[in-house]
Amino acid sequence: MKKLIGSKGRHWGHGMMIFLMVMLGGGILMLWSWNTFAVDLFQAPEIRFRHVLALQVGIASILSLPYIVAHLLWCGRKHLANQGPVNT
Repeated sequence: MKKLIGSKGRHWGHGMMIFLMVMLGGGILMLWSWNTFAVDLFQAPEIRFRHVLALQVGIASILSLPYIVAHLLWCGRKHLANQGPVNT
């Protein structure tokens, strides 16, 4: 019997499910903590779930920048190494 999904596709799906669960669970916890702590203690305005998701995406984007830059630099070096010697 053939595999319907390759191992790379399956791992990508697992990673995506974990990412979605972390975003949903973290968003609920952030929303609850802000609305109970900051609103009650400091009379700050309440936030909605979309604000929490925007904050999470912003934080994830900032934290992933070093990895993206390192990946781009590494791929560039790998590409240059595969070109072979330069004739002068």
